[in-house]
Amino acid sequence: MAFIHGSKAIVKLDNAANALTDISTYVRSITFSRSADLAEVSVMGNTSKKYITGLKDGQITLEGPWDAVIDTQLNDLLGNEAVGGAGVHADLEYYPEGTATGKRKYSMKVVHTTFEPASPVDDAATWSAEFQVDGDVTVGVVP
Repeated sequence: MAFIHGSKAIVKLDNAANALTDISTYVRSITFSRSADLAEVSVMGNTSKKYITGLKDGQITLEGPWDAVIDTQLNDLLGNEAVGGAGVHADLEYYPEGTATGKRKYSMKVVHTTFEPASPVDDAATWSAEFQVDGDVTVGVVP
């Protein structure tokens, strides 16, 4: 079993020019949440509930120290207007182990739904952003 330190992760996100850009130097935390719907199919005579799986879903949350560069990129992508207009989704790639050959890679289309810059009086300025996964997530390895 090989455990990996979180500092090895890399995240890439489309910029306003629709070019995949490594934003890892602005990110302190990545949370990638995936789920699958369940539909209950219990019928008379069952003694326990029964389920079938449905559609998958996913969200990505990124957080980091505030910087004008990431602020501009995330403001431009909010609602994804910058990558071709509303309804056009950005590419996001997440590498939990880094980008070395053979390491795991998640690729997906996302809609940037929330951007929250914060400036607490007693701490560093930060930002957080949420992305809704649109469609399938491709799980592969770095070639």
